[in-house]
Amino acid sequence: MKKAEIFNLLKDDYLPYLKTRDFEDYKTTSWFGLGWQRLVQWLTNQPYIYESTVFPGTHLIPNP
Repeated sequence: MKKAEIFNLLKDDYLPYLKTRDFEDYKTTSWFGLGWQRLVQWLTNQPYIYESTVFPGTHLIPNP
């Protein structure tokens, strides 16, 4: 929710994701996932991941 406030994004878009962490069987799984954006961030030595994103996720893209 803090990042939604920083980037002025709709908080309702994050609520379903945050509610999944309230499940009893929730386990943290993303420890080593690098992903393309983090790889590009690391290779280009960018301070923020959103500077290395080709297609940034904003409120203008359609929701699945």
